[in-house]
Amino acid sequence: MDSQKLSQNDWLPQVNQRSPRYLRARGVAVLAVIICLIIVASLGGALVLDLKTGWEDYRQSRLALQADWLIASAIDRVRSQLFTSPDYAGEIWKISAEKLDGRSSAEIQITIIRANEVGKKTAAKVALQLMSNGRTQLALTRMIPVEMVSQTEKKTGEDVPTGN
Repeated sequence: MDSQKLSQNDWLPQVNQRSPRYLRARGVAVLAVIICLIIVASLGGALVLDLKTGWEDYRQSRLALQADWLIASAIDRVRSQLFTSPDYAGEIWKISAEKLDGRSSAEIQITIIRANEVGKKTAAKVALQLMSNGRTQLALTRMIPVEMVSQTEKKTGEDVPTGN
């Protein structure tokens, strides 16, 4: 054997880096990487779209629940006002965003429609608008019949049962 030391490259088979076989293998590797990147980007896009859709659903359900509570409060107010003052005609509430959730403001319009205007029953019309940035996000209108209680029919403290 010769006194020269063999380098590590002497042990490897010689491959011409410009050979078609080498270039083909390199092309297949690049193609595999591109396909993997496309798959990862598609999965990431689908995840972002799913999160956005879920957030929109949550926001809409939160608005609907808030609207239901505001309508229920307005209906309770109608009954309370008609009980204490039978000539109550309605009112408009304006609720600022700071008093609600910090994002949406509300306007509730209560109108009392007397019995002579609609058949035989008195009705209350409650219209709600939830607004965000000056745009209406949700609008609801409810029409409910209300019983009128005359001043003579009101219960006095003697007739009301106690908790004992």
